[in-house]
Amino acid sequence: MQRKVIIDFPAHPKHYNDIAIALLARQIGAAVITKNVKDFQAIQKEVAFEYRTP
Repeated sequence: MQRKVIIDFPAHPKHYNDIAIALLARQIGAAVITKNVKDFQAIQKEVAFEYRTP
């Protein structure tokens, strides 16, 4: 059974890109490498994925 992910619409359009990156990384089993910790921490509250800082 596949789990559905429901995310509220982000306040700013740039967050769509970050969400897409997080979801794609999760799908292929990769970690996101980013300095944008604030945004990816917020996304991680809703979507299980791995990120790291460089």
